Amino acid sequence: SGNIVRWCKQHGAREVVAYELDDYLRRIVSGECRVLGSDFLKSTKSDAVGCDYIVMNPPFLYADEHINHAFEIAPAGCTIIALCNKSNFSSYSRVGNDRAVFLENVRKCGSKYDMGKVFAQAEHSTHCEIMMVKLFKPGEEGSEFDGFLFDEKPEDLGNGEAGLIRYDF
Repeated sequence: SGNIVRWCKQHGAREVVAYELDDYLRRIVSGECRVLGSDFLKSTKSDAVGCDYIVMNPPFLYADEHINHAFEIAPAGCTIIALCNKSNFSSYSRVGNDRAVFLENVRKCGSKYDMGKVFAQAEHSTHCEIMMVKLFKPGEEGSEFDGFLFDEKPEDLGNGEAGLIRYDF
């Protein structure tokens, strides 16, 4: 209904873009920000270029799949904040590869916070217990200088020592 979008704007977001599955809610959100589509799972890395944060309240039944997708398309240095059903962390819930990847991402790159039944009195209420997941997408492996071309022969620094950049006071 635009609550997340408004919160992001009120807390300094320069630009907010969104995906919303529900037709009615998508019309509401489109008045708050630019809507890229209805199915977040069809979003691509190019949709997330320049994103510092991905903030989401995915469908609880498929939260692990949505959070995994956000982690996959997020650029290095992006933080993902998502709400999900606490059952996503229990052994009796839906299992599969998505769940295993989700739990591993949280273990390696994130944290979780038990919020309790915060939506019990909400506009779209639910009595399930909610967890907030926060993931940080680390940089890619390799050198920060990958892709730069260097001459085979280092330049003389002016003091008889070789270096990458010529000394120029």
